[in-house]
Amino acid sequence: MKAHKRSNELGARQASVQTPDDAAPISEATTTAAPAADSRHHEIAVAAYFRAEKRGFAPGGELEDWLSAEAERGSRHE
Repeated sequence: MKAHKRSNELGARQASVQTPDDAAPISEATTTAAPAADSRHHEIAVAAYFRAEKRGFAPGGELEDWLSAEAERGSRHE
């Protein structure tokens, strides 16, 4: 019961958070570019994970996994 009460209190605090009056407006470029960048990053991360899995997650090849996945992703989508 205490956990439920705490979650309600936390929700009430989060709902009361306001942005400052001088906060910069979100531009259209920001709203459209961010999802594309997030999607590209996710695709690279997934490809790098599978590369690491193929090599048995041996330490020391993480950067090469990432760069190879990035290069592969870039050549397919540019």
